[in-house]
Amino acid sequence: MDLEEMKQQLNNLNRRMDNLEERNSELIRRIESGRIISAQQRLIRQYRTFSIAGVMMALIILLLYSPLLPLATRIFAAVYFLTASAMDTYLWNGIKAIDYNTMGVEQVARKAIFYRKRHHIFMAVLIAMCIPLMVCFFLAMAIDEYVTYGMIAGVAIGLAIGIKMYLNIMKNYRELTLDGGGCEQD
Repeated sequence: MDLEEMKQQLNNLNRRMDNLEERNSELIRRIESGRIISAQQRLIRQYRTFSIAGVMMALIILLLYSPLLPLATRIFAAVYFLTASAMDTYLWNGIKAIDYNTMGVEQVARKAIFYRKRHHIFMAVLIAMCIPLMVCFFLAMAIDEYVTYGMIAGVAIGLAIGIKMYLNIMKNYRELTLDGGGCEQD
């Protein structure tokens, strides 16, 4: 290898290092700006949102649906949403308590698996509660065929949205257990 080839290789190496430094600087800027978040942060945000939405839905059902639903159905719906909110608050606090600085990778993975199992148990309880609640809604509100069709469409759309959210949550749990809180763009 002659001197000219060595200069060429050093120049190529310098260009690659400069490019790498630029990419690292951009990544650091994105992390600092909050555009990149970890799986743990995404789970915390989702559970916090669900928890707040559950309380709000309980209030909305109790206060705004009085002309449409009997009191017993509204109370049952409020209990359902408050139960869901309490479960999401439990998961939110549990995921938030995972600390990468003090826990080992195995302990982080165990906690994530524990809370994923709790998530599934809570889903089973909520689904068991939801079925009779939906029957109560249909019996109370199905006054004509168009309202019935609208409720069926609402259930189908809600189910599709719920499945999509479930898949997102499970993706976050996988990232949390496999690579210790994988980061991606928000």
